[in-house]
Amino acid sequence: AGTILAVLLLAVGVGGTLSLWSFSILHDLLHGTCVRVDRSTRESLLFWLSFPTIFGYHLYLQRGHLSHHKNLGRSSMGQLFDSERLEFEDSDVLFVAHRQPLQGQPFEVQLPGNLGTFSPSISHNVMTRLWDRSTESTTETRAAKNAAWYCFSMIFERCALAINDKVVALFGRNAFFLQKPAAFHDSCATYARTAAVLHLFLWFFAGPGALLYLLLAEVAWQLPVHPACAMFVSNHGSGKRLDG
Repeated sequence: AGTILAVLLLAVGVGGTLSLWSFSILHDLLHGTCVRVDRSTRESLLFWLSFPTIFGYHLYLQRGHLSHHKNLGRSSMGQLFDSERLEFEDSDVLFVAHRQPLQGQPFEVQLPGNLGTFSPSISHNVMTRLWDRSTESTTETRAAKNAAWYCFSMIFERCALAINDKVVALFGRNAFFLQKPAAFHDSCATYARTAAVLHLFLWFFAGPGALLYLLLAEVAWQLPVHPACAMFVSNHGSGKRLDG
């Protein structure tokens, strides 16, 4: 119990901060403000410097961040998952969906027979089914409950992403983006297989606590328990401007 507590405290405090710094460096590398190199070198640096991680920031930065700047708010969650483009239209909707309802088509799959549709999106289900919008409870109670749901959805999704990454490593395709071209799936598989080797190494030499540390560190700075969460929320505004 003492060891687990130590891992939790270290991961949330130090680990979360280091993970945020890692993301910031990779972000600036992508924009060319960290170091200016040719595209091939940048891709290699983005790949290798994103480790160690439980799932990481590589897919988002490689396929979605630059396009996010061009297409902010122009694509729905459904369009993101059904797209045939190599790049994501606006991958920041994947983060925003955890704390505000989104307009447009949600990510849904058709169930067999006449069972209708179902959304595999964790954030969508938490936001539409569990989020407290009632006026019966106090503001403080509602805020605490929704903060708990937000933490649950972020952590649960990160666990699901890590597990799906192992499926991608085995089969070479990401089942959530079946319409994407082969180049997308090949790059996902390469990263997932490299991560799987690293995870096996860490499990063997450091035990499962090392993977728990990576999981918590990766998500901690986006949760209310970490001071950087204020930056994460304010940097992805939820409000609506006067011009719409």
